[in-house]
Amino acid sequence: MQGTGLGIDAIGSQAAGALPGGEQVATLRVDAKGTRDGLGGLLAQVDTEIDGSGVSSEAASVGQILVGARYYFPRSTYGTSVRPFLGAGVGTVIGSQVASRVGTVLSTETRTEPALGGELSAGIDFLLSRHFLTSIGLGYLLMTAFDQPIGGSDNYSGPQLSLGFGYVF
Repeated sequence: MQGTGLGIDAIGSQAAGALPGGEQVATLRVDAKGTRDGLGGLLAQVDTEIDGSGVSSEAASVGQILVGARYYFPRSTYGTSVRPFLGAGVGTVIGSQVASRVGTVLSTETRTEPALGGELSAGIDFLLSRHFLTSIGLGYLLMTAFDQPIGGSDNYSGPQLSLGFGYVF
């Protein structure tokens, strides 16, 4: 793809301790001659529990901010609307958790933890017109573990499936 683009991806991820069946999140992608800056999420979870001593609620989210590049195969796709690519990115994975308990005493705990992450991916961009494209990609996120579990897991490494729609400037 030539020029600069802007896109929205939906990513599904299977991660240990995550919601059953994967998660659906939105990401913002900016492409400039194959470079990629990404902002994505892996987990969004809310739990509420009521017992004889009170009510407790917990919310957790895990997101990623990656900067990377895509390599488009120039000879096999030049002049066609189907553009396969290989991609790689590195950045940070950020986990955040908030827990509240209301009973005889009100307590609230908030934590945010960063971890280093990287992604390898392969996929296909489908140019729908001069300015619009859709894409599908399969990748693998590898990250260091959080110091303490966020949303039931301390590590969200695993495969990712992305479906995207973009505008090419």
